Amino acid sequence: MKNVTEVIVVLGNSNEEDNSVEYEVESVAIHYAYDPSLALNDVAMVVLTKPIEFIPGHIELIRLCELNLLLTKSGVVLYMI
Repeated sequence: MKNVTEVIVVLGNSNEEDNSVEYEVESVAIHYAYDPSLALNDVAMVVLTKPIEFIPGHIELIRLCELNLLLTKSGVVLYMI
């Protein structure tokens, strides 16, 4: 992994226009069971140096999942209530 000082997060960029906003990264926490050879647990938490400024129609939150799901190590999906 790159040194965290070399990592930036770019939001609001598309192929049609470049109204992007860059954010510096304070820290990165990679999943403890990440396996790059199998692409398992390929997720990380990124902490930015300042809060994201959301711009309606340009930089917005996205919902990752409508359901409460839990994926176990064996690949079984559980519904959480």
